Amino acid sequence: MSLIDQLKENRQRLLAEAEAIITKARMSGRSLTAVEARRFDDLELEIREIDERLSEVEEEAMRESRAAAIRRTYGLTDVDDPHAVYRRGSGPSFFRDMVRARAGDRDAIERLAANEARAGSTAPGAGGEFAPPLWLIDQYVNMARPARPLADRVTRRELPPGISSINIPKVNVGTLVGGQSENASLPDRDIATSAISAPIVTVGGKTVVSQQLLDQAGVSLDEVLGDDLTRALSAEIERQLLVGGGPSAHELAGLMGVAGTHSVSFTSSAPAVASANPSDSLLAAITQASAEIQTSIFAPPDTIVMHPRRWAWILSSVDTTDRPLITPSASFNAVGDVTATAAQGVVGRIAGLDVIVDPQIPVDLGTGQNQDAVLVLRAPEIVLFESGPRLQSFDQPYADSLGVLFRIYSYAALVVRRPEAVAVISGTGLVAPTL
Repeated sequence: MSLIDQLKENRQRLLAEAEAIITKARMSGRSLTAVEARRFDDLELEIREIDERLSEVEEEAMRESRAAAIRRTYGLTDVDDPHAVYRRGSGPSFFRDMVRARAGDRDAIERLAANEARAGSTAPGAGGEFAPPLWLIDQYVNMARPARPLADRVTRRELPPGISSINIPKVNVGTLVGGQSENASLPDRDIATSAISAPIVTVGGKTVVSQQLLDQAGVSLDEVLGDDLTRALSAEIERQLLVGGGPSAHELAGLMGVAGTHSVSFTSSAPAVASANPSDSLLAAITQASAEIQTSIFAPPDTIVMHPRRWAWILSSVDTTDRPLITPSASFNAVGDVTATAAQGVVGRIAGLDVIVDPQIPVDLGTGQNQDAVLVLRAPEIVLFESGPRLQSFDQPYADSLGVLFRIYSYAALVVRRPEAVAVISGTGLVAPTL
């Protein structure tokens, strides 16, 4: 009896004993006694151990079976006798057997056949055509696309259906409160209002693939296309949130072009993260932007947005004693600290504000087209309305050519409640850094 059969027989015996315990208790109309429960648990444990051992033995047997099949296919022979191979002093000589085999010596022919191995390789013309290259299709490399760190940072709302624009009432002039003398009239002023209006824009894209590719691809190509279209949509919404051209371009009105935001100039031929000369200090420009926002809306900003190259420049900066200005954790006399290592998203803090790196910040600004920008803002004052992505496929338009159209689209609207909650830092101090 083989080991597998023995294990199966033992398992069946234990299983029958366990079923007998359950049946006995059920027939008596009672639950298991303490002794029966302990025995039942022991049986379960033994059955699990046998199952694990059985799985190991069956897997080993399967490997041996596959190896035997390969040996049969390619003519490989197991040599049980260590003296049967050609070696010095073993008796038979390989070259002598070669000569005798040509003369029809059966013993020589059998010894040569027993020790023969194929010399075929994977090179073209040497059997390589039958060894196809390995394609790890399920490990395909998708296209690298930026995410949407700022879009996920601002206030997000679901876009209501059945509308063409978003309108939010705004109080421009408020009431008046002041001191009042006895029997005199209280200060009086009526409020003046207006509305903030933002049109609904459509963001979408499409691609057409053949039906044959969908049917015969080694992976679910529709999932590959859906993933890429979704990430492309997210990247485009992030781009429009930053630098969108507005309604005339059928885009969101990007924060860097919204009227009423603060503009902070950082003009310097020797820029530094922190400097005794405020005009050379990026930290001074950030604190100036923060102060202008607080003065305008009477609430502090909470976010700094910059390009990854600007954050890398900040991380590489040191003081006069070669100590890093930005440290992994708060330390004495530090400009800021690092909270994460990421290509996009929140990576640290400067001047008490979260720093977001966003690769879609433009790097071709200024007269030399080599400057980036830094945004300081209060995220709750920026509201992004979105309908959510809608991914669809159609085969009718391309039925005569067996094509399938995949499309994705989403509706969005951007409302900047208070443009004064955004400050854009720009200038020659933000040219491409040397790292």
